[in-house]
Amino acid sequence: MRGRMFATGGGMALLLAACASTPLSHYYSLAGQDAPAPALAASQMEYKAGSGQAYGLQLQVRSIPADVDRSQIVVRDPAHAPAVDVLNQSIWSAPLDQQVQRVLATGLATRLGVVDVQRLPTAPGMLVRSMDVRITQFDLIWGQGAYLSAVWTDQGMTGKPAQVCQAAVQSKAPVGVANLVNAQKRNLAALVSLMADPTASPVGGLPDDTQVNHIGCT
Repeated sequence: MRGRMFATGGGMALLLAACASTPLSHYYSLAGQDAPAPALAASQMEYKAGSGQAYGLQLQVRSIPADVDRSQIVVRDPAHAPAVDVLNQSIWSAPLDQQVQRVLATGLATRLGVVDVQRLPTAPGMLVRSMDVRITQFDLIWGQGAYLSAVWTDQGMTGKPAQVCQAAVQSKAPVGVANLVNAQKRNLAALVSLMADPTASPVGGLPDDTQVNHIGCT
């Protein structure tokens, strides 16, 4: 019995030593605290489509760059370009494309004062505004910051012509994974503003360390 306990104790000691030597994983999210979804009645009162009807927003992120589409956070090192660092202990809390879609859809629906149809059902007969988004750049760069580029197609609603827009934004950040993730959050917030109104100048509403490199629609 004592020998058995000794063996068990030795095994536990080895297990604890192994655990102590294994680096802990840290999880990161692009989402801040979720804004409350606008109520259907409120959206009907606050925002009207051209036909006089309220509408719902359906936003879909169709693609993100393949080299960052993984659970580990990928950071670029200017000193070793084009190589990238895959941070095995720095993990996204959810698939990256799903996080980007939720941030954009929730932020834009809240900004426009309409219903995000992926979170709330629409009323019978309500128009739906469809937007397809492709993230073309999603870079976190050591010692520089975060870079984000996107192309989106605003299908509008029935009878409205589609509009294709593209934008590029960047935010500075000191060294550190959390700092880079926070910089990308600021980029996504800026992108929401540009998608809400591509013709408006967002400069006055952006943090000092965030800037729009390009915005245009056809």
